[in-house]
Amino acid sequence: MLLEIERLTLHFGGLAALNGVNLSVGERELLALIGPNGAGKTCVLNCISGLYRPGAGQIRFNGQDVTGLRPDQVAQLGVGRSFQHVELFRQLNVLQNVLLGRHLHIRSSLILDGIWWGPARREELAHRRPVEQILELLQLDSLADRPVSELPYGVQKLVGIARALAMEPKLLLLDEPSAGMNRQDKEHLARVLLRIKELLHIPMLWVEHDMELVADLADRVQVLHYGQEIVQGRPHEVLRHAEVVRVYLGHSSAQN
Repeated sequence: MLLEIERLTLHFGGLAALNGVNLSVGERELLALIGPNGAGKTCVLNCISGLYRPGAGQIRFNGQDVTGLRPDQVAQLGVGRSFQHVELFRQLNVLQNVLLGRHLHIRSSLILDGIWWGPARREELAHRRPVEQILELLQLDSLADRPVSELPYGVQKLVGIARALAMEPKLLLLDEPSAGMNRQDKEHLARVLLRIKELLHIPMLWVEHDMELVADLADRVQVLHYGQEIVQGRPHEVLRHAEVVRVYLGHSSAQN
C-alpha cells in the first residue's frame, strides 16, 4: 500500500474528531472517503498533509512514517493536495497559478528570479512545458492567460487540481472538488479524474459528497461517521449498506 493509516486519533479539546481510524490507499487506486458533515473526512486529509498533528496513531507514506511532519516535508515526499475552498492567487492567470505548483522543482535564486535573467529565465521556461501539458490534460489550455478571478468557480476548482498535479505527486488528496460545481462542471471533473488515474497513474484519496460521482468513479469507498469508520468496500456494496443508508444517504437516496 502506498498510504497506510493506523488508529488515527485527533481531538479538539474534549471533541474526538477522529477516533482510531484505519485507512489505506493502494497504487493506482481511487479511494473515496465519504460521510456526513463533521464526520472527520477533511481532518484525515489535514493529518496526512501535516496541517494537523494527530494525538495518536501512525501515518505511513511509501513505507515512511510521516506522522507529524510539517506540510512542506510531506509535500517534498510527493503528496499533492487540492482544497475544498479555492486557494488561488486571483490576480495571476491560470498558467502562473499552476506554475507555482512547480516550486519544489525550481532551484533558481530570489535575486535571479526578481530580474528574470539567465538561469532563472531558462529554468522557468523549462518548467512551463510540464505545466502546459497538465493544462492540456485538464482542457484548461485555452484559459492559460486568463486571470483566475474571471473564471467560474467550477473552473477555479480545476485550476487547483492542476496546480497540485504540477508538483508531480505520488499521491493526490482531493477535498470535495465537486463542491459548488454544476452538473456540467461535475461531468468535466469526472473526465479529469479518469485521466489522472488512467494516464498519469496517480493514486487519489478523494473526499466527496456527490454519490453519483462516487458510484461511477471510485475503486473503493470508506465511510466515516463521528470520526469512526462504518464500512469500506466496493461502491455498489457500500452505498447499499444498511448502516450507511441510515446515517448518511437516506432510504430514498439509496434506492436511486
